[in-house]
Amino acid sequence: MKPFEQWRTGPGELSCRTVGKTIQAYLDNESDPALRDRMAEHLDDCAKCGLDAEVLRRIKRSLEGGRQDLDPRSVDRLRQFVEDLDHPG
Repeated sequence: MKPFEQWRTGPGELSCRTVGKTIQAYLDNESDPALRDRMAEHLDDCAKCGLDAEVLRRIKRSLEGGRQDLDPRSVDRLRQFVEDLDHPG
């Protein structure tokens, strides 16, 4: 994996910002097939975005497990995490 590259601009590459804005659709299998291939490549190459995707996958699996005992503070932190992905620094 390459180190975090906030504004990747190589030919055909997605920027980290674009990935952050579209990652939820990608993880929900709702993105365009052509975009999916580019997203998968970016997530494999970019350590930061790959880690973000893994965290979101784990959150999704946990929520799908039907846990009802989530601490409201944890939910707030998760919400903030996702918002930060959409609007990085």
